[in-house]
Amino acid sequence: GGLNKKISLDFELQGIIDIVYNILFRGVPTNLSIYLKNNIGKIEDKYEDFKKEVYVLTKIDLNYYKEKQMRRRIDAIATKNGCSNYEEYVKILKSDKEKFEQFVNFLTINVSEFYRNPDQWKLMDEKVIPKLLKEQGRRLKIWSAACSTGDEPYSLAMAFSKHVPLADIQILATDIDKQVIAHAQVGLYNEKSIAGVPADLKKKYFKKVGNS
Repeated sequence: GGLNKKISLDFELQGIIDIVYNILFRGVPTNLSIYLKNNIGKIEDKYEDFKKEVYVLTKIDLNYYKEKQMRRRIDAIATKNGCSNYEEYVKILKSDKEKFEQFVNFLTINVSEFYRNPDQWKLMDEKVIPKLLKEQGRRLKIWSAACSTGDEPYSLAMAFSKHVPLADIQILATDIDKQVIAHAQVGLYNEKSIAGVPADLKKKYFKKVGNS
């Protein structure tokens, strides 16, 4: 169907964005749940210790996440890796690079699309960008943190291109998930993900590739 057709980004647009993997900026399993029930008085302290360990390892602060939901996710992946408590899982994260990356990817939820929340992009175009250019000058340096598959930084590039030449736009896009970074660097998307892009920008910066 049409939603499966691949759309390629304009090469010049891709060229102004530096997309990098940067770890520093960065759905009840049985045996772990049994452990939690049997150690109910100790659990809060143990989870607090786990959150501190995770922050040291990843710079992800689990205090900013909904605790019940996050603990269910962590319990699931810990159990999947044969652990019956948080201490065991921390040891695995410290010693196994592949398991560590699996954990980071499991925690991060990559929900992204071009020009998501159109009203915000309209405000950006009409007020925010002109104000920034007036106060900071034309050569802005922009950082798109947690850029996921690249939808946001590419949207930013297109939005700014309406006001200044592409050569004057410099964007650093980072994410802690290597898989989505790889996707962003390739610059191939389906029609659904670019549905929100204004027609003139879609025509200018995208082209269909292949016959899929």
